[in-house]
Amino acid sequence: MIKKLYFSILSLALPTLAAAAPPNLQFRDNIDKDQVFNIIDTLSQYLFALLVAVTVFFVLYAAWLYLSSGGEAEATTQARNYLIYAAIAIAVGLFARALPSIVDSLIPR
Repeated sequence: MIKKLYFSILSLALPTLAAAAPPNLQFRDNIDKDQVFNIIDTLSQYLFALLVAVTVFFVLYAAWLYLSSGGEAEATTQARNYLIYAAIAIAVGLFARALPSIVDSLIPR
C-alpha cells in the first residue's frame, strides 16, 4: 500500500518538475575541451571527498566491531572484511581521482 502511495506521488511530481524547467533553455554549440575536463575534475574531487568520509566511517565501524567482538570469530571476520572493503574503496577512489589526468595525457591538444 505504501509503495503504491509513493509511486503515485512520484508519478504526479515528475511532470510538475519537468514543467518547472525554463522554456528558453539554450545549449552552447561549442564546448571547450578544457571546460569538460574541469567539470570532470571538480566532480571527481567531490566524489573522492565523499568516498574518504564514508571510508573513514567504515574503518571506525570495523574497529568498533573488532573491539566489541569479544573474541568471536564471526565478528572479527566481519570487521576484517569491512577493513578490506575500505582499502579497496580507497584504491578505486584513488584511481578515479587520477582518471582525469590520465585521460588528459592520452588526448593530444
